[in-house]
Amino acid sequence: MVKEVLALNVRMQREKRGVTIRDLAKLINVSPSFLSQVENGKTIPSLVTLKRLADALNTTIGRLVGEDEKLNDHNPIVKKSNRIRLKNIGQRLEVELLSPQDANNEMQSYMIYFDRNGDTGMFGSHEGQESGFILKGVLELYYNNKKYVLREGDAFYIDSNIPHHLKNIDDGKSRVLIVSSVPRF
Repeated sequence: MVKEVLALNVRMQREKRGVTIRDLAKLINVSPSFLSQVENGKTIPSLVTLKRLADALNTTIGRLVGEDEKLNDHNPIVKKSNRIRLKNIGQRLEVELLSPQDANNEMQSYMIYFDRNGDTGMFGSHEGQESGFILKGVLELYYNNKKYVLREGDAFYIDSNIPHHLKNIDDGKSRVLIVSSVPRF
């Protein structure tokens, strides 16, 4: 279902802005054939590519995957059964959105589920601040050119403008709860 919604929304947003597949692909550093597969519902891009795509289309990942369609007049509750889970987004991890998706939100919470050797796959930086709480497993936090090992029950608080990423170094799965001061999905 997510593939189909994503495909439709990417195509609509691209066409609305009058951008060709070739120009958009070049802008986000993917091949036109890959972007065509996304628009035809044959594949889901990695989280990094999805974020670049959302930024290039001046929207959010949440809107691209159809989260706006599930909003209920600013309902502050996200029931477990209604959470959006971004699966197969690359680097052996999944993201589950825990906050209502609303353009007026100033914060966002989400859970990242890491498979063995899962990695956010980037030394990313973005506006705002993030706080994380390790719910399960052992993760390495790369932040400001340093490496920190975090275990279940540990927490972190970082300036998101400084390059950072997380990697699962546990023999099994790991899980972290993130709260970001600037919504990313």
